[in-house]
Amino acid sequence: MKRLGVKRRRPQGAFPSNELVTARYNVLSFVPVNLYQQFKRVANMYFLALICLQAIPGLSPVPWWGTLFPLAVVLTVNGVKEAFDDYWRHVSDAQVNRRLATLLREDGDVAIHWNTVQVGDLLRLHDGEDIPADMVLLASSDPEGLCYVETANLDGETNLKVKNCHLATASYDCAGATGTP
Repeated sequence: MKRLGVKRRRPQGAFPSNELVTARYNVLSFVPVNLYQQFKRVANMYFLALICLQAIPGLSPVPWWGTLFPLAVVLTVNGVKEAFDDYWRHVSDAQVNRRLATLLREDGDVAIHWNTVQVGDLLRLHDGEDIPADMVLLASSDPEGLCYVETANLDGETNLKVKNCHLATASYDCAGATGTP
């Protein structure tokens, strides 16, 4: 059995976290960011400019609130749709971040959440498992030190890509490996 001596001493904040965030908004930023995104559309800006012109007395025979109502309906419907979509992005992010990875430690393997994986952690992967972060392949159960990785969720290709272990660590025994994080 070989012991991998990796120290986990690094400054806080030196590397980004492994937390997946695809959601666009939070509770405080939803209204301003969503309105900004919606007013980037030319049609919405046109109707806002039209409302401003109609608000000038004597310039328009049509009251300004007559144009404001349809614009408000469009903004509200789009806002509700965006809020619904973003809610499901938050749910999906939480599901991915709560998935478990196996961290190697001297006292045995420990299950940790994907969002807590840090740079320098030694992880054990089994056949068919998803990879929780960018990784360097140190050892493989394959006698030639090969690993086959499917990257369909990254680039859409369904072909398996061959990855080689680093020459310095390819001979390590995967089954009995322990780590010193």
